[in-house]
Amino acid sequence: IIGSGDNGAADTLADLRESRRTILIWYAYHNSGARTRLALTRLIEKKSLSETDLLTMRSIIIDSKAIESARGETRRFAGMARAWCGRSALRPAYRDLLGSYLGELLR
Repeated sequence: IIGSGDNGAADTLADLRESRRTILIWYAYHNSGARTRLALTRLIEKKSLSETDLLTMRSIIIDSKAIESARGETRRFAGMARAWCGRSALRPAYRDLLGSYLGELLR
């Protein structure tokens, strides 16, 4: 959602273009002031988004620190999962597998 798409990757605004409500939209809404929330609500309610609309949404997401909020939540949940793994009675091989997955998740 943040990249420019110039590197040949899939369109980074596809979720927004297809009107998918992402966690980044939620954070952007809740981390913004009243004017920005109103603008975001109007964009979300549109049936069809122009390229300008999509770029505006991306700007709101960046300015609201939604990405940082989502990363922080991911780290928090991963920490909770690690703590659970450490207390669990899982076989060591399974515990190690989950631990490596959590490590990949946070890279």
